[in-house]
Amino acid sequence: MAGYASSQLPSGASQVGLAAGLSPEHSHQVLTFLDASSVSKALMTSKTHAFAIAAAGESLWENFAFDNFHLSSEDFAKGPFCENCGLNAKSFGLWLPLREWCCSWHSLREWLRSSFPPAAASLNPRLAKTREEVHSIVQEESKEEALENAFAGVASNPLLLGLWAGGCDGQDTFMEPRLAEMLGLSRPTGQQGWSHGVFGGYTVYDHSVCTALLPFRAALKLTCFLYGKIGNERIGSSKFAFACSYNLSKIFLVDVRDGCVYVWGPQSSQGTSELAMTPKVSIQGLSAKPELNGRQCKLIAFDESKGRWQVEIDGQRDPILVKPENLHGLGSDCLLRWFREYVQRVQNNMYQVMELNSTEGSATLGIRLFPCFEPQLSRCVTRGVECTGSPIYMAEHPQGWTYSISFRLVGTSAERGYQTCQLHQRIWKIAEDGREPQEIKGDGVIGLFPILTDEGWILNTESDPHGQYSGPRGLRQGAFCYQSCSGRSLSMKGSFEGELQFFPGTKREPTGAPFMVRLAPFRLEVPDYIF
Repeated sequence: MAGYASSQLPSGASQVGLAAGLSPEHSHQVLTFLDASSVSKALMTSKTHAFAIAAAGESLWENFAFDNFHLSSEDFAKGPFCENCGLNAKSFGLWLPLREWCCSWHSLREWLRSSFPPAAASLNPRLAKTREEVHSIVQEESKEEALENAFAGVASNPLLLGLWAGGCDGQDTFMEPRLAEMLGLSRPTGQQGWSHGVFGGYTVYDHSVCTALLPFRAALKLTCFLYGKIGNERIGSSKFAFACSYNLSKIFLVDVRDGCVYVWGPQSSQGTSELAMTPKVSIQGLSAKPELNGRQCKLIAFDESKGRWQVEIDGQRDPILVKPENLHGLGSDCLLRWFREYVQRVQNNMYQVMELNSTEGSATLGIRLFPCFEPQLSRCVTRGVECTGSPIYMAEHPQGWTYSISFRLVGTSAERGYQTCQLHQRIWKIAEDGREPQEIKGDGVIGLFPILTDEGWILNTESDPHGQYSGPRGLRQGAFCYQSCSGRSLSMKGSFEGELQFFPGTKREPTGAPFMVRLAPFRLEVPDYIF
């Protein structure tokens, strides 16, 4: 109370009397300036106190429900597991462990509504079941006692179950008929919607991926199927599948012991699941090698037979094995951190809604996982041709990386010296770190010879001699874009760059001498996050 001398302030007793004399409306107004924790403390005063009466009011907690969890008053009052406690502090406490899930799901839903409405429409309401009902579903779907124990690890952990209870019980989107039947999902006619998976995708040659979140019961069914058909040795004994591509070519799993996220596919080169997130952790409590305590390290893989993590210590060449309890920063919130990172990337437009398969057009609109910004994206302009390149590491595929390269014209025809140009040849230089680059030459790209114009590119028999593109011939709006693959290397670290030869005009009717366009290098390496 600036401007008053301490002798002018009311005494403690007078302050209590002043507060007690406030009307319910004024008490409520005062409490709106406080957070939920402080308001909860007001409930601990006398039940007849004005603040306690105001703190018990439903309108106050209705505001807290939205401000803290982005929940409707109905969902908040119902509770995360149908406790039905009402609009009060008790419900707030029940929702608190799921707050980050609720907020992240709200952010993703809002982004989908504005950027990709078909995917937003595919999201189911959140999983609204009592804990008893959740455990009953687990028992119904478990085929073996070992699986029931693994499933119970998900059902009893809010940081894992929050994926469904905190915002969305999976998607209602296209799955191949046999897969949909196995998972107990609806079987829509046609393939419309295969690209609506909320975790995005890509297409390269005959490998199409778009990963959808599974409803909780369908996730249980898929996990049972994987253990029955594939076995523990390939996916691990404590992993739970929570998302998959419409054709089962890519599957995400979470380890119920430590929350780590994994990715696996039937074509996985190593045969086993691979970490989809490699959090930085630190070593602690080692008695045999105390000099390593406090050192930062990176997770590589979990050795099931030895019950230890293989880790790579910063600045040290050879990996070592460490018990989970000796790693600080390894917690069951890994799934939440993975999900939150994905939400941030789509919000920041790192991943954008585009055609996943350009030859099939707008019917394949989806969240395209090729990065749209540096440093993962390379960009260079030569003679008015902008060339960009970006990779995706495909943990589920033996090839390793798929890359996307695009061309478009920039500037004016007067500045460039030509109105159109056509691709003729390419020269790629692919190098593993520390080794000489491999040079690959060829005509066009994947059998295509795009003719670039100011508005986009021309699709005709000259640019697409093998008829790869469906739909009408003529002008195609936007940049020409294609995808191909680059193989794995021993170190799994390298780079991709090259040059392309274009003819001004067309190859058949050139308007000048051919010129070279540079593809600036982009990295080929395993990222910290795989989506």
